[in-house]
Amino acid sequence: MEECELCGKPISDTVYTIEVEGINLRVCAKCAAGKKIIRKEQLDIPKTSKPMPSASVYKREQPAEDDIELVENYGEKIKEALDREKLPLKVLAEMINEQESYLKRIVEDRTIPPQVLVSKIEKTLGITLTISKRAKIEKVSLPKSKASTMEDYLNKKD
Repeated sequence: MEECELCGKPISDTVYTIEVEGINLRVCAKCAAGKKIIRKEQLDIPKTSKPMPSASVYKREQPAEDDIELVENYGEKIKEALDREKLPLKVLAEMINEQESYLKRIVEDRTIPPQVLVSKIEKTLGITLTISKRAKIEKVSLPKSKASTMEDYLNKKD
């Protein structure tokens, strides 16, 4: 099922393509209200005689929210993506249905966004702001070995 690119809710029957600041978005009927509609599409939902399995059957194993953390420079990454896309913060706020002032605090690293909002920002800007704690590799300083190296032999004075 397709999701609205503004609010993130599932679109059940009709997808509207609207233009926001020169960008075409596929949205639900609620988000399309009052906007310039470019195209309207009916979704083909297959009719089957037997009931569909529950959503839990198809659920992919996602890392637990406790296992995911924001990268250190998440605000800077958002700024860079906005600059790269030439997208004002106000437009991003409209696209993901959030307050511009709240996004500004996030970009300035003054507040930590909830995982749902992080996912919306990542999807909209095409960036990665999270890292799995399991995948995070810490640099470990290894002690110098007492074994001889090539340098020792080359610098050896007889």
